[in-house]
Amino acid sequence: MLLSMGISGYGMVGDDIGGFAGSPSPTLLTRWIEAGAFNPIYRDHTAKGTADQEPWVHGPEHEAIRKHFIEERYRLLPYIYTSVEEMTRTGIPLMRPLLLEYPQSPEFFDDDGEFLFGPNLFVSPITNELQDAKVIQLPPGSWYDYWTGEKTSDRELKKLKPAFGLLRNRC
Repeated sequence: MLLSMGISGYGMVGDDIGGFAGSPSPTLLTRWIEAGAFNPIYRDHTAKGTADQEPWVHGPEHEAIRKHFIEERYRLLPYIYTSVEEMTRTGIPLMRPLLLEYPQSPEFFDDDGEFLFGPNLFVSPITNELQDAKVIQLPPGSWYDYWTGEKTSDRELKKLKPAFGLLRNRC
């Protein structure tokens, strides 16, 4: 929905991380907080009567991962501000479907699970608590892993694991 709204002229959109009317599991909330860091509007929001969703409520492991992504969002603010300024001039949204930047690549036309955040960050979140990893195809060109700096090309299929597993040794 956020990608559709962005290309329809509503570029500053977000969702209620954690869902508004419900109580996600700790792992699912952590994955949504990870993915939400790459949404135009980033907020954890819920209704009265649902479980607490603050970053620290599910123990130190979840807190460390959530804190890492919240801090990463702050580190990205200059990039986000620049991309939003571009959006105000061009109408190209901050959160972009791949088909917008790669119209010559029909394999991305039906892809709504991956997107670009601004012109340069490819985002492929895992937002299902039961999914342990996924295989992705990168858009045309050379790409660098955001977390490791490893260079890769679009011709390689990449197997990704959610940061939930990766950050255990980093935090």
